[in-house]
Amino acid sequence: MGDAEKYLKSRTNILEIFRKLPDIIGQRFSWNSLADLFSGTIESVDTVQKYFEYLGYSFIIANVFFVDISKKVIKPKKQKKVYPSDRIVATVISDISGKEVRLPQLIEMFTLNHLLKDSDLIDCGMNLYNGPYYWYSDRGNEIDFIGMIYFISPHSFRPRK
Repeated sequence: MGDAEKYLKSRTNILEIFRKLPDIIGQRFSWNSLADLFSGTIESVDTVQKYFEYLGYSFIIANVFFVDISKKVIKPKKQKKVYPSDRIVATVISDISGKEVRLPQLIEMFTLNHLLKDSDLIDCGMNLYNGPYYWYSDRGNEIDFIGMIYFISPHSFRPRK
């Protein structure tokens, strides 16, 4: 919390994010929808994105991005998903929010952690620009985690600085 307060200038906003996380873990969301969710606390879409990216770089949460299988590119502006980085973080989120991180969410978190390689985390922390990704169709079908290493050009997306 101290580092978050130092870099982001608001312990209150981090606590508010932790209070709402159990409601969005493993669910698709956009930065705009989160700005609506946090209205009154965090007003700007850019600020919401900055906080979630910080939490990813700090290995607190994992930000999972959508992959367009037909075009073989990451679509970071489309909806994304978020997961706690591990069981300890999930417990802290539950304690702060007063809401339990449910078993299906924990199973997805454990699955994601099993798929990650240390080399995937070097450049972007747990902002998973290098995968694994998730995919969903217009008809509602979804794959929670998919790797497209061999299909996606490393130049198709550059993380925000």
